[in-house]
Amino acid sequence: ARRKAEAVRERREVAELARKRARFAREERAYALRQIAVEQEAAKAKEEGASKEEVVARAEEAGDRAFADAMRQLDALEKEEAEYRARQAARRAAAAERAETERAAEAETAALDEAACGAVGAGEECT
Repeated sequence: ARRKAEAVRERREVAELARKRARFAREERAYALRQIAVEQEAAKAKEEGASKEEVVARAEEAGDRAFADAMRQLDALEKEEAEYRARQAARRAAAAERAETERAAEAETAALDEAACGAVGAGEECT
């Protein structure tokens, strides 16, 4: 039981670390998308002959928009993952409850059988 509990704890830690790594990678993606959007918008604004201030403003706005979109996607994904983990936990709890109910029913049946057949002698069949 102790080894099993330790293994369960270790699996949870590994899963949490994997989630943290995935979030970090997604945040890195958001920053990369922001940078790409800034560069593209700056190039576009320069081609259109915009002033330096306007180039910077448009580039920053495009970058902020790209970053916000990526973070919204990240938040939606994390919400979906949290809902999935909650559903899994509910399923496990329901399965544990069913198993406990079955164990209780089997114990009750065994007790009733023992009470009903307790007077029957050895070698005789209880019906």
